[in-house]
Amino acid sequence: MIRKTIILLFLALLSLPLYSQIYIEGKLLEPANENTYYLAVRPAFRIGGVELLAQTALTRRQNTRDWLTDASGNRLQFNNWVAALDYLYGAGWETVSAAYFNDEYDTIWYLLKPR
Repeated sequence: MIRKTIILLFLALLSLPLYSQIYIEGKLLEPANENTYYLAVRPAFRIGGVELLAQTALTRRQNTRDWLTDASGNRLQFNNWVAALDYLYGAGWETVSAAYFNDEYDTIWYLLKPR
């Protein structure tokens, strides 16, 4: 019984780094390498799906906008916005707030933080 508990704890600890892996332009988003604890995303609706434009404190300082990608740098595409939110939640992020900007694109940005 004790051996089974130790093995289960060990396996659970091994899976922790895989839990909240989000990539922006192929780079793993981590507080240690981004100096940020928040992520802002905006849905970009395309024919056939939704892609996510992402900003962190680092990308904002550089005045750049980057896309949510896989580890290889390929843009993630979702069937709809709900599927994108489900992906982010499953990756360990939760929505803190949403901000609507009445600009030429009627932009909505979602602020997320790690759960």
